[in-house]
Amino acid sequence: MIYHPIANLLIEILDQKIIRYTKDFYEISFIQSGTGAPERFASVSVSTFVKSVKQALFKKFNGTLYTSTLLNTIEEEKFGERNLMLLFNPIDCHTNFSRGIPSFGVSFLLQEITPKGATDVFSLIYSFQTQDTIYSDTFGSYIKGRPLKPVMRKTPKLCLIACNTNALHNVSLLEKFKQVQISNSIINDIHLIAKGKIDAICFDKLPLSQILPLNLLAKSLRINEDSKGIHEISKNLSSQTVNVVLVNKSLLEELNKITN
Repeated sequence: MIYHPIANLLIEILDQKIIRYTKDFYEISFIQSGTGAPERFASVSVSTFVKSVKQALFKKFNGTLYTSTLLNTIEEEKFGERNLMLLFNPIDCHTNFSRGIPSFGVSFLLQEITPKGATDVFSLIYSFQTQDTIYSDTFGSYIKGRPLKPVMRKTPKLCLIACNTNALHNVSLLEKFKQVQISNSIINDIHLIAKGKIDAICFDKLPLSQILPLNLLAKSLRINEDSKGIHEISKNLSSQTVNVVLVNKSLLEELNKITN
C-alpha cells in the first residue's frame, strides 16, 4: 500500500514528536490529582506538542493548516499557496490525558479544494493507547500497510459498546448491549471498532472538527449510514457540534430500531 506523500510526512513527524506525550504521561502519573497541577502540566504538554509539529511542517507543507485548540477554537495559518487544507487535532480528550488515563489520540485530515468544492484526500488517526496509526483514503483504510475490513458480528447482546455518559441517557442502549465501557475518546474507540474489539460508538455534542477525520474510516468500514456531504475545513468548525453513532455493519439495523 502506497500512502500519500503528505501522509508519510505526518507519520514521520508523529513518530518523532509523540514522544512528548509519552514522557509527560509518565510524569503526570506522579502528580497528585485534585490540585490542578496535572491539568496545567497537560496543557503545557499539548501546547509544546503542537508547536513542535508546526515547526516540522513549516518548510514541508504547502497549504493552509487548521489547528484545534484547548479553548475550542480553530487557528488558521498559511504555510503555502496550494489549495490544500490540513486539519490538525492534537488531542481528543485532554481530561483523560491530564488524569493519567491513556485513552486519547491525535488526528489529521487533508482536503483539496477543486472547482467542484472540497474533497477529502486522506486522514490519519493515531491512538495513544494502541500506539497505532490508521490511514484512510477514498480506496480504503490501512494499519501498518494492511487493509482493515468491516466487522460482521451479529450477536449484539454479547457486544461491548463504548459511549459517553450523556449518550447513554438519551439512547436506550443498555437493554440491547450487555457490557458498557465509558471512554470519552472517540479516536481510541474507533481504533477498537476498526479492529473488532467493540461494536458501537455513541457520542453527544462532539466537536465537528473531531469527527471529520473519522469519516473516511467510517465509510470504508461501513459503520455509518450518514450520507451528508463533505464539510469543508474552516475556522467555523469550532462552533459546530454533532451527535455521533457508529456501529458495525451487521448491527446498524438493530441500533436504528433503538434510536428511532
